[in-house]
Amino acid sequence: MQKLSCWIVVSALWLSLIQVHPTSAADVSFEADIYKFLSYVEEGRYDTAAALLQEVEDELLVMDNMNLQIADYIVQTELTLADDELSDRIKYMEALRLTLLVDAGLNEEAPLWLVWKEALTNDIHEVLTTEDTSVAQLAAIDELYIALLPSLEVALSNGDYERIKRHDDHMATLANVEMEMAVVYLNELYNDLAQIEGPHSSIYETVSFYWMLTSVASLIILTLFYVGWRKYRGEKLDKMKMKEPNS
Repeated sequence: MQKLSCWIVVSALWLSLIQVHPTSAADVSFEADIYKFLSYVEEGRYDTAAALLQEVEDELLVMDNMNLQIADYIVQTELTLADDELSDRIKYMEALRLTLLVDAGLNEEAPLWLVWKEALTNDIHEVLTTEDTSVAQLAAIDELYIALLPSLEVALSNGDYERIKRHDDHMATLANVEMEMAVVYLNELYNDLAQIEGPHSSIYETVSFYWMLTSVASLIILTLFYVGWRKYRGEKLDKMKMKEPNS
């Protein structure tokens, strides 16, 4: 059922992407390929995902002019997808890291990192408010934290980014320390994340609401829904501009 839902959302997205910004079809196609790449990885179609990544690699490398260091992340992602010894989870998180980074470079107004920052915040809150916490939960928090960092470096001011980056060492040992110490680490990160705000936009409140109704297992569906929402919003703004009289 989740796979079927994912395909339904993807199909709807393609219709919206095709209709938005017809004068910049190449840019829309490139951006759509990035989200399609993540969808392939989520489905376990690693060869297809790797092939698509190679197709758009030249366009991605152009973005290095924005100091995204994308070349390094492309190589790491390609190696991860090709390694049969690595788990599906590791491959997905690596692909997510690259996708969030690229998206942060393309979209300043409604970036995807907002959704996943909310996801990380909620995961931490769950650990802090429940008595029984598994090592797997702590490891998942560290994984998502790692996936978010590159996009946060692009999106945030140096001060805000360093406030989040300083937790790097603590997160790396999160699953190996006593629970009392883990709670201290998570409290500190939770408070710092709460101070990080994205662009003020109604889309953020909408995504936050839907996130509260969505389980971690459905994160890919939420990501795709968010992208479609953003494209729809852009289409509405374009139509409004077209209706304005020429000055």
